[in-house]
Amino acid sequence: MSPKNVLISGVEYMVSAPTGRDYMESIEMKDFEKACFFILRNVTINGEPAFDSLETVQDSPLALLLNLESVVSSLLEYEIPDPT
Repeated sequence: MSPKNVLISGVEYMVSAPTGRDYMESIEMKDFEKACFFILRNVTINGEPAFDSLETVQDSPLALLLNLESVVSSLLEYEIPDPT
């Protein structure tokens, strides 16, 4: 899966797909914590982590988290080619 660039409020984020290791490390987490964990692990700005800690992610505006989470989630799905 190719990483995706997303521009939110003038900031360009690079979002990469979570790995199997990310999934295994998050298996005991509840939904919101898991989404924040994936954002922490897979979102960068100019090649640097976008967030310092899970707490920093959780303290971010919900609108930002929902936008980033939708991009992370889209990278968990493979594109299915049109058979026609």
